[in-house]
Amino acid sequence: MLAYLEFPNWNPVILDLSWLSANAALRWYGFTYIVAFTFGYFALWFMQKRGYLRIGKDDVVNYMIVGVLGVFVGGRVGEIFFYQFNRTFFGPEPAWDRFLSIFAVWNGGMSFHGGLIGVTLAVLIYTRFKKHSFFNVMDGCTQFMPFGIACVRFGNFVGGDLYGRLVTDEAGKPVYDGAKLPWYAMKFPTDPDGVREIAKHVDPRTWKDHSPLPVSAEVWAKVEPLVPGRYPSQLAQMLLEGLLLWVTLMVLRRYCRKPGMLASLLCVFYGAYRFPVEYLREPEPGDPFHLGFTIGQNLCLGLIAFGLAMFFYCWKFRRDPKPYSDGELRLRSSTSETKAAP
Repeated sequence: MLAYLEFPNWNPVILDLSWLSANAALRWYGFTYIVAFTFGYFALWFMQKRGYLRIGKDDVVNYMIVGVLGVFVGGRVGEIFFYQFNRTFFGPEPAWDRFLSIFAVWNGGMSFHGGLIGVTLAVLIYTRFKKHSFFNVMDGCTQFMPFGIACVRFGNFVGGDLYGRLVTDEAGKPVYDGAKLPWYAMKFPTDPDGVREIAKHVDPRTWKDHSPLPVSAEVWAKVEPLVPGRYPSQLAQMLLEGLLLWVTLMVLRRYCRKPGMLASLLCVFYGAYRFPVEYLREPEPGDPFHLGFTIGQNLCLGLIAFGLAMFFYCWKFRRDPKPYSDGELRLRSSTSETKAAP
């Protein structure tokens, strides 16, 4: 019996669509986005129907489209600028290859901080166009966003992406012996050591999605002793940044009477929950501010500071003509369609 957690070793490709295009497929990572946005649509629809979200019924779909575009564009641009800037703009590869890598979402994925900036700017522009309350719409988005984060982190886990740091012994050396690993450790076939050893037993040209998953039991039995244990940081992020953040915001929402307060708290608590997880997650190279923190931790500190500033602005200084009523905060049914508030 294993002394540590066993990686599920699922196939990251749910549905092979190579008959449409060479690399086309429905992958777990992409599927989690579909689940997240579908849930988000019904959440916005429910809040609009109950009167909390002060937009028209026909605007729900429009805001979901705007939000999806903001998340993907902002998330990818953030990934490039926050984590892959030097490789993209100053790497040794030909300029055309580096340019095409911008669109290779399977190589590095997307940044949450970039996605948050992207959706905020997209909603800000669209609310100005529609003359809706920007802070009210962002409060609505805030109430399903943590669920989406949890879904995507689960997708990261299934794909073996964003795994944690090495579990080390008292001498600081990686632990390979499964019997000596703590129960919460995990061995990932996508670990660099794992990929290198797996390639010795299978043809790497047969790998789909740039991943060796799934690995046959026979190959894994030979490779497993040569793979070090790591922290399953994706699960920690799913629990903290996703589920715990969701519960926190649902508890606090009824005390946030002024629009914008709840969205501000999302920034504060996401940064607070993400910051310690970075000590478990394999860090991205480089610390632009030389503070001894990872890039993710630096971004979290900035997000916390921004969230606190916005919270006090919405609470103390912003004059909102229509704070949330008791019925809106409790999502009681509204007898008529709520009109958009300027």
